[in-house]
Amino acid sequence: MITLSALLHLRADADFTSALSTSELENHIREIDERLGTLAQIRMRSDIGAVGYRSETDHFDVIELTFDQEAVVDQIVVVPVIHSNPSDGFMPFCFPVKFDLELFDRNGIPIKTVARYQRAENELAGIAPLIFPFPPTKAAGIRINITQFSIRELDKIPALELSEVMVFEGNVNVALGCQVKTTSNPARWSRHRRPEFLVDGAVPYMMDCPGDKSSAGTISNSAVDFQQSYTVDLGAIYPIDRIQLHALEQSTSVPSPFAGDMGIPRLIRIEASLLPDFSDSIMIAEKEHRSHYQTNPILFYQFEETKARYIKLIAVEPYIHDTGKLRRVGGERLSRARTGFAEAQVFSGSENVAFGKKVSANFIHSPTNWRRSLSALTDGLNYYGRIIPIREWMSQLAERHQLETNRPHLLAELNNRYAQQKAHLKLLGWLLLLCILLVFFAILIGHITRLREIAKLKESFAADMHDELGANIHVIGLLADMAKDAIDSPDELVDAVDEIRAATERTSSSIRNYTKKQFGISEGMLLQEIERNASRILAGVDYTVHVDGERYVESIDTHRQMNLLLFLKECMVNVSRHSSATKCDIRLRCDDKRTDLSVTDNGKGMEGTPTRDLPPSLKRRAKILRGAAKVTSSESTGTCVTLSMKTHRWSIFN
Repeated sequence: MITLSALLHLRADADFTSALSTSELENHIREIDERLGTLAQIRMRSDIGAVGYRSETDHFDVIELTFDQEAVVDQIVVVPVIHSNPSDGFMPFCFPVKFDLELFDRNGIPIKTVARYQRAENELAGIAPLIFPFPPTKAAGIRINITQFSIRELDKIPALELSEVMVFEGNVNVALGCQVKTTSNPARWSRHRRPEFLVDGAVPYMMDCPGDKSSAGTISNSAVDFQQSYTVDLGAIYPIDRIQLHALEQSTSVPSPFAGDMGIPRLIRIEASLLPDFSDSIMIAEKEHRSHYQTNPILFYQFEETKARYIKLIAVEPYIHDTGKLRRVGGERLSRARTGFAEAQVFSGSENVAFGKKVSANFIHSPTNWRRSLSALTDGLNYYGRIIPIREWMSQLAERHQLETNRPHLLAELNNRYAQQKAHLKLLGWLLLLCILLVFFAILIGHITRLREIAKLKESFAADMHDELGANIHVIGLLADMAKDAIDSPDELVDAVDEIRAATERTSSSIRNYTKKQFGISEGMLLQEIERNASRILAGVDYTVHVDGERYVESIDTHRQMNLLLFLKECMVNVSRHSSATKCDIRLRCDDKRTDLSVTDNGKGMEGTPTRDLPPSLKRRAKILRGAAKVTSSESTGTCVTLSMKTHRWSIFN
């Protein structure tokens, strides 16, 4: 079972996705969707600001970041420059194809290479930050050895651009504001693409983290000559070393009426104090934000560690907002000083000690402006949701990009599986219909077979009754004639009467067998039955019986043997009754394929009957045997009846 964390490090290609079961694919997609709901969105900035760094070399560059002091670092984040592509939307721009990340000590000597990056020539880098974690290592800086640039689409020449590089010691970005050296030519640097912008903390994203709540922040509205300030009571004395101020949302309108610096003072001073009246205050930071390239959605202020309980944010030169209105007196345009932020974070180590703390201001805050309350300055929220540490934010953006990259591959494979299942179900549906039809036809054929069997049974019963009983009655008649002739001879008369008695018993037995449907001859008894019946029916006629292939005769099933015997008996009865013959020759030839029977007499023939016509009783019996029977007859040569049939007969209707 592959976990979601493992899925982040796998490329969701055909080999990987095809190895997963359908349930695993469904589980992965569900886990990805659930995880995406907890991750920060990749929301692009829409303000004016510094882009980052552009190399002015042709094929390679070395970027060296030297920290303010040695630190034990464990993660490097490289953020690409983002461009809007007309066909593909937001895309990384001039991100390097190949580079190494190397740590060095205070003397500039390499410690170790912690990461190597290389992508395929036609592979696009993502728009999310690239995260390079490694074991904690003490270093004085990092060196980025870029050995292969990407090809710029516009002019097809090698180019390199990077938005930001962060190096983390825990949650602290130790590369923020550090010294940057490159091999690029400084004379060709532009205002918004400079080496220092690699470490100013500005990235092309807005912090948009999911949460149940959001905040519009707080902002003043005072006269331009009034110096506004906010004071945060930390509730206790803390050693602090950095402050982060999150800018207000500029506007929900498109396009935005503001450049991205609404509420940010042109000159801000930050003071710290142990006393509420700031009688012992010290200035811990002062920074200008006069240019658009000096303002960002998150403003960073670093300073020497200072113990403080109270923090004051002073707008020495506030942001001046032209209201567009005219004064009632003099007709001059009315301007107002606006100072405000979405959040103020004060850090002691990695902890924001200002979270949820009390905020006061030196101006009157309108009680009707409830959406801009002073408490919004430390509620841990911005316009989009929660505010999280920068390191966690970068990691979430990278994780979101990886999951959103893998998800379409998994979904495509899952949809392909569903399509296959649908095709299989459709095939199974047709097979089920075919089975139903087969069952229907099997029932129909079975019904037809039973009807045919009943018809055959009736036909066989009628034929048997005709042949067997007719033959037996004929024998009884002959014996009666013999008894009549032997009236004066008691011994012969007794024998004749005994024969009549035996014939009637055989007739009675035959009727019982027909009633019980016990057709057939005992195994090995056909030839004996032929001989026995010939001796009775052809009494007074000189007959001969010739059999060729006795072992094949015994292989005929007993039911067909019985029908063959009845056919022969009918022929012998006809010879005895109608032919006035003195001789009769019976021949039975049998092999593994065919059985042929012929009965020839020297009688008077079939007077007035075409040679091709058989008596109905013989036709009926031949049909039951599924054989071919014919008769030839003349007054001079007598009559010959022949029957030809297969030795073994197979049929689904048998």
